[in-house]
Amino acid sequence: MNVRVTGDYIYESKNTHDAYMVAGAEDSRYAQFVSVPHARDCYDYSGWGNGAEKIYEAAVVGEGANGVKFSFECWPDALDNEYSIYAISCKHVFGCVSLKRKHYCILNKGYPKEEYERLVSQIKKDMERNPYRDPQGRIWSYGEFLPINLSLFAYNESLAHAYFPKTEKESLASGFKWHEFTATPYTATKQWVDMPDTLAETPDTILQEVIACASCGKAFCIVSGELALMKNLSIPLPRECPTCRHNARFVRTNPPRLYNRSCQKCSRPIQTSYAPERPEIIYCEECYKVEIA
Repeated sequence: MNVRVTGDYIYESKNTHDAYMVAGAEDSRYAQFVSVPHARDCYDYSGWGNGAEKIYEAAVVGEGANGVKFSFECWPDALDNEYSIYAISCKHVFGCVSLKRKHYCILNKGYPKEEYERLVSQIKKDMERNPYRDPQGRIWSYGEFLPINLSLFAYNESLAHAYFPKTEKESLASGFKWHEFTATPYTATKQWVDMPDTLAETPDTILQEVIACASCGKAFCIVSGELALMKNLSIPLPRECPTCRHNARFVRTNPPRLYNRSCQKCSRPIQTSYAPERPEIIYCEECYKVEIA
């Protein structure tokens, strides 16, 4: 149910390119994790849709948001927000943080409509004349997302590290922070090989155990909600920690990258998310339809 799209994990979308894990996107490009339809006229947009329109270089913006640029966590019904973070249900705000239901604000201060528009125009011109220069010498003027070095999170703490892995040296050279994880201080009271094979053999005292992961050896616990879910689904308890289980699921997905390849039947140039070294047979759409007819 797609029309003129490129990318991967795309559903019910139209005129959308270089997209990844999107549903109901239209006339958009470089969109990812737009999981709730719809999103229209968006560019460089990460999460989450639900009636979002005209979103540019923004993340975690949705639920009726319109005209949001260079911002993060602006919803619902956000309108004309720029360079703002956690502007909840705000309209016409610039450079604001943690506001709720405010209109015509700059740096969290309210102004009359005409004064707001005059000052925002003046600020934009000044951002272009006197752009911010980061420690790597990169220029961040009006029209760019917030500078990398302002992030409170280290690169290896983020989802970006999973999709686009970097070493510590590469991350620091790019201006990102890096976090050194410390080992958990907990000592395992039960080895994974000693875990019961069935739920019928599993006593509730398992909730008091500290289990050594079968893959990495890290200690983890089974919580009451997890045990109840396993019983409801009749699934044996896990023998791996949550991180290893997540990693095992993650590697089953294709990365957000397209490769220039050729159809293995007609040699037509195509783009695919399957890397050249993978064993799957790759056909263009026309050859695929003939093959399965």
